Amino acid sequence: MRESYLKGYFDKRRNKTYIRIVVPIYKSRPVEISTGISVPPLAWSTDKGKLKNIMGYDGATEHNIRLKGYLSQIDDWRLARIREQGMHPSKEQVKEYGKEILGKNVLVHPSILNFLNSEIERMKEDRTVSASSIRRLR
Repeated sequence: MRESYLKGYFDKRRNKTYIRIVVPIYKSRPVEISTGISVPPLAWSTDKGKLKNIMGYDGATEHNIRLKGYLSQIDDWRLARIREQGMHPSKEQVKEYGKEILGKNVLVHPSILNFLNSEIERMKEDRTVSASSIRRLR
């Protein structure tokens, strides 16, 4: 069984690279599932199929870990389907499972949310921003 892999698609209009998961299907064309992650074009390594750590783009390591997790979840699920049912999953089943696992994951890294919440609390204490402004931030 061939393993799933990542592929980047460059959008010239938006100057972004969108990352997709490519899942090989038995005796058929592969299924491509959007991850919802877009990055600057220079941050994507087409040779290695992962994000590069470059100046001006933080989060490559976190995204790579999350993307690797998606790949292993999909491949583990495909292998389990083959073992349990004795057959490869269909394109529709792969797409549905992809939506299921990608829908559960938050695209904003938790450390960013923690940082923003701590900054809001600091602004409250320092009274550098009005309470109405803080309500709008949340």
